[in-house]
Amino acid sequence: GHSSMNLENAIKRSCDIFFYNIAEKLEIDDLAEMAYRFGMGVVHDIGLENQKKGLVPTREWKRKTFNEKWHGGETLNVAIGQGAMLATPLQLAVMTSRLASGRMVDPILVKSIGGVQQSTQTAFERVGVNPLHLKLVQEGMQQVMDIGGTAHDYSRHKIKPILAGKSGTAQVRRISVAERQSGVLKNDDLAWRTRDHALFVGYGPYENPQYAVSVLVQHGGGGSSVAAPIGRDLLDKALEIEAAHTEKNKGRV
Repeated sequence: GHSSMNLENAIKRSCDIFFYNIAEKLEIDDLAEMAYRFGMGVVHDIGLENQKKGLVPTREWKRKTFNEKWHGGETLNVAIGQGAMLATPLQLAVMTSRLASGRMVDPILVKSIGGVQQSTQTAFERVGVNPLHLKLVQEGMQQVMDIGGTAHDYSRHKIKPILAGKSGTAQVRRISVAERQSGVLKNDDLAWRTRDHALFVGYGPYENPQYAVSVLVQHGGGGSSVAAPIGRDLLDKALEIEAAHTEKNKGRV
């Protein structure tokens, strides 16, 4: 339905088929290694208990868990974040910050207390991905917010977009073959607990990333219409506060 696609357009328009085709050329363990590098499947130490590790599936995981071999079709599902793949909002925020910066950014819980800066790491090693490849992903995420992008109608600005992001919809129920044949039910026709989760990740400013956000609205439905406006407002407010702070301190030594 999308006709010919490159990576930027596939991100911009959420073309699952593009990523299915890429996944056919990948091994699940290679995909998993990259997911770990971007913060998936690990607990990030920010001093909070009861964090979930999420799940980045591998061949070995399936063998140990189900005593079954991995099938290629499962890689296609994982490539678009479905199937056995599980992630927390914090992991998604870490992933977004690493995509935006190209560095192994680690989260902290508090930057300052009572105006006193807390000890934090500011120099992070590079993620080890070709900068040109990262740039393609970044451009795709910027186009998501621009005309024709999945989040444009809900995240647009009066000026040229300075944010980059990606909306998503996480399916929480299994859709049967019979339902697909008769017509998949819309979220509004489902009980609340079976409706899709609305997701959005983003960062800004696009040219010089300073802030990253991850938004999950449980059973909220479409990520572009529900989660993206929240992410936009958070990023806008962060940039507004920073601009006001910069203006206030302009000229000070």
